[in-house]
Amino acid sequence: MDRDLKRHPQSKGAKDHQVKAKVSRHAGTQLKLNFEVSGDLEQLKIPRFQKICPGDRLWEQTCFEVFVRSTSETAYNEFNFSPSGEWAAYAFDDYRAGMRPLEGLDVASLNTQTNSGRFRLALTMDLKTAHSLPANETWWMSISTVLEQKDGGKSYWALTHPSDTPDFHHSDCFVLELRAEEPS
Repeated sequence: MDRDLKRHPQSKGAKDHQVKAKVSRHAGTQLKLNFEVSGDLEQLKIPRFQKICPGDRLWEQTCFEVFVRSTSETAYNEFNFSPSGEWAAYAFDDYRAGMRPLEGLDVASLNTQTNSGRFRLALTMDLKTAHSLPANETWWMSISTVLEQKDGGKSYWALTHPSDTPDFHHSDCFVLELRAEEPS
């Protein structure tokens, strides 16, 4: 099922764009994500795809993000994906506390496509080495996107925005439930 992401009111620009996300979970720890941005793509800075490789500080530019935690934990994981093919993964012990790179993770596939005013990013990854994500437990997710404009403005998109400023780490952002063997 597609989920519409909402633009945070404090965002600069991208008022006429739309962002959708689709997520599914398979075999306990496999995650499939599809993001779609529609609108005037000429206004946006979208890095060209180069190759799948680790990166850092990807949230400072156009970036697609997911935050995942289990039902029984305050610990969570953050995953960032750039249209360039760069990706990053971080583990947190609690709200913005104990951030560290998440080791041993690999993105199996990451593809981008642009046509007819639509940009799509699709990826598959296995979270079996992720921090505090048991394969047999329900996971809760926050899905978000940062769109950087060519004029330097940024817009912040998420399933929900529980605070006055964009904060994708906020515990009330984890609203998407993914059960152990049920795709969403």
